[in-house]
Amino acid sequence: PFGCLPNHVVGKGVIKEIVTQIASKDKNWTIRVHAGENDSLKSNMARAIQLIEESLLPGQKFPYMRIGHGLYCANLKTRQGKELLEKIKEHDIVLEFQLTSNVRLNNLIDLKKHPLKTYLDQGISCVMGTDGCGMYGTDSIDEQIALSNFLKISEEEFGKMKKAEDT
Repeated sequence: PFGCLPNHVVGKGVIKEIVTQIASKDKNWTIRVHAGENDSLKSNMARAIQLIEESLLPGQKFPYMRIGHGLYCANLKTRQGKELLEKIKEHDIVLEFQLTSNVRLNNLIDLKKHPLKTYLDQGISCVMGTDGCGMYGTDSIDEQIALSNFLKISEEEFGKMKKAEDT
């Protein structure tokens, strides 16, 4: 229900309520946060993960989490970037990528800087999305074509993404 609100808007109190009152009782609950959508808040992916970690009840397992966008964060070659990658792996967080949405919203101007291949190479679970197919006039076929044509996502990489979605 809060998937469309960035974590800096939702705030710590709401995240804590979701983690302690919903995710603690429903083991299949998925917390979905839009983060890393533009380059103005490069720390919000890491911050979203941190807010959930800080909200866990004693003995509570980290809930399922999906991060919509995941474009911008600390440089993945720096200490902060490597720590983020480790947290994503540790908690088996799924990253959702919506290429058309990002381009149309001017959040992605240089396709060479798109991190999807880097995440896939690091073993991060990544999936493709449309970010509101009705708004952007796309569907999953259009997104797959865009990822193939613009980011040169291979059949093997699409296979990794399909496996992540199936899981």
